[in-house]
Amino acid sequence: MMNHPNYDSYWQNRDIASNMVGVGCAVLNVGGVFDAEDFWGPPNVYRSTEKLNPGGDNFLCLGPWFHGMWAGRGSGQFFGGQDFGSNTSQYFQDEVEWPFFRHYLLDEGPAYTKEAHVFDSGANTWSTFDAWPPKSVEKTRISLAANGRAFIGENGGTAGSVQYTSDPDNPVPYQGGKLNRRTREYMLDDQRFATKRSDVISFQTRQLNEPITIAGPIQADLKVTMTAEDADFIVKVIDVFPPGAKGPKGEDYSGYQMLVRAEVMRGKFRNSLSNPQPFTPGKVTTVNYEMPDVFHTFKKGHRMIVQVQSTWFPLVNRNTGKFQSQYWAKKEDFVKNTINVLFGKGQSSGIEFGRVRT
Repeated sequence: MMNHPNYDSYWQNRDIASNMVGVGCAVLNVGGVFDAEDFWGPPNVYRSTEKLNPGGDNFLCLGPWFHGMWAGRGSGQFFGGQDFGSNTSQYFQDEVEWPFFRHYLLDEGPAYTKEAHVFDSGANTWSTFDAWPPKSVEKTRISLAANGRAFIGENGGTAGSVQYTSDPDNPVPYQGGKLNRRTREYMLDDQRFATKRSDVISFQTRQLNEPITIAGPIQADLKVTMTAEDADFIVKVIDVFPPGAKGPKGEDYSGYQMLVRAEVMRGKFRNSLSNPQPFTPGKVTTVNYEMPDVFHTFKKGHRMIVQVQSTWFPLVNRNTGKFQSQYWAKKEDFVKNTINVLFGKGQSSGIEFGRVRT
């Protein structure tokens, strides 16, 4: 692995999604949207199987689960600090898994027709769609703006930037508190520990006057400058609970910042995973990448936060800031990196997603 830091033939030959050719059997892709091991796989294998095997029986089910939770490793109702309102694992087994196998293995029961069966992790409801992402989604943008603000639509205001310094000797942890192992709860944990840091920049919307439901992958779109040759970018999408909100046990969840999705891009791979390119210090550069799928409703009265940082330790090994393989880095290779995230007319940073209109 260390000898293949780029997406070369070693990795291409092992890419399940792009090798789903000539599939003659029915396929049920199952994934947990809070799976810390691999959530990229299920929706992308589903999409690839659709593309490479037109007309085949190919289905997708996504629930509010950690790895394997759908198979009985818990009820699927409680995870981290969230209550999803029902036994979602049992629902999957009764309403999705059993009908699928009953039809395709036993030739019994009605035809299985639930193309995409997905759980809304904000509204606590199941929905079915004819495709995933749903065909009817409306492309929507959240733009970053001055003074930590974010708003729906393009930012055509005065150009500006927000600056932070990423120090590899003091990286942002992936979860708050003292930890002695890697948890899985970080996938949806409260992000207020990170919001307080000076090397994490946050952009928050006003309280929503109507619900916003996101369906499918999220596109991160940043315009940046930096003082080094390379940097990682971690973009987070966060659901901020309103005053008076309560947790699963009646806890005060006022201001709770639930992580909905986060993903990293090692900057040198921003244009190609096979052919990395350094940044030119001081030059405005676009960092645009796809974050894994979500199906989440930000309820009326909630807020949305878009957060940007450049370390996520120890989930992601530290970036030296130099154009080199991080696997062979030495202590003296690591440098601080001052990064500017730009916003406003002509250089708007933000995220884009598919919005479901109800």
